Amino acid sequence: MSLLITAEQRMLQDGLEQLLTRHAPPDSGAELWHQLADELGVVGLCIPEEFGGAGGTFTDLAVVMEAMGRTLYPGPYLSSAVLAVHALLLSEDVAAQGDHLPNLARGRLLGTVIAEDLCEIDGRILATSNSGRVTLSGTASSVLDGLSADLLFVVAEDGEQQSLFSVDPSTAGTTRIPLTSLDLRRDAARVTFAEAPAQRIGPPGAAAEIVPRLRQIASLAIAAEQVGGASRCLDDACEYAKVRYQFGRPIGSFQAVKHACADMYQHVRSGHVAVRHAARCLDAGSPESPSAIAMAKVYCAEAYIACAAANLQIHGGMGFTWEENCHLHYRRARASAMWAGAPDRHRQWLADQLLAR
Repeated sequence: MSLLITAEQRMLQDGLEQLLTRHAPPDSGAELWHQLADELGVVGLCIPEEFGGAGGTFTDLAVVMEAMGRTLYPGPYLSSAVLAVHALLLSEDVAAQGDHLPNLARGRLLGTVIAEDLCEIDGRILATSNSGRVTLSGTASSVLDGLSADLLFVVAEDGEQQSLFSVDPSTAGTTRIPLTSLDLRRDAARVTFAEAPAQRIGPPGAAAEIVPRLRQIASLAIAAEQVGGASRCLDDACEYAKVRYQFGRPIGSFQAVKHACADMYQHVRSGHVAVRHAARCLDAGSPESPSAIAMAKVYCAEAYIACAAANLQIHGGMGFTWEENCHLHYRRARASAMWAGAPDRHRQWLADQLLAR
């Protein structure tokens, strides 16, 4: 199994990074989103061609997420183009796919997912059926891009099982309140459902199979974004160490700084291997996929935190200013480590799998 990316994937990654760099916040709104959808086609990357997408692989997705991690992209790609799209694909609900996937691929519709490990559920979200009408009641916090989403895909308790539902947040019964996230580049919201009208996606109880698979895909995408962020921290630290002088010489000539940069390099290279191996396993449908993804999520989360912290240390006081992105990488590293399950949770799962053999 080759862990190298193709020349086409490298061109996609480089072109995407250049585009995202040119449109850094606050110029990263709707215009950029439509460029990503119409010109590069990355918004519909994971969507089959029959629904207007590119039919890309998970390796392609990892390549794109690395570029977004390097540039601290603040838009709804993870929530809409990854989570919402795969929630629909995994539901196998052909009617819902036909209704929503073409609009998601064109960037005309933004979605997000509300489910355990992908946000914070306050208690339970309950589905109630009455005369053929389904409503949801409950509250979720830290919903990724919950304020900008046009459609919410919600996992709710449906009797004694869990089912997937779609909710139009503009209808009565749904309240969204913006939250300040640790990651200042990402939007989050508190979403409350009070007998909000909902549509069932897929058969009753389908979420029991959808959620674990969706969590794996989210973990892979986040790990790829984390290794992308870590690689940018390495590049920024090395560049700054060359131009920052102390005691009449570049700080990069000091052994302690050299060691810090060497450790960052090792984290980044190992992270790339972990992510690409996990993506290849998922593409191949390998039974090793869950373990490979869990290891990638654990390693890349901790590698990103380590690289972001070292980058801050090398930049010194400058790293805490708005002139540099060091503190923004550190915030994202800390926040993203908790998404789709904290590293300790994935470690425990890996340990349980080993002991069960």
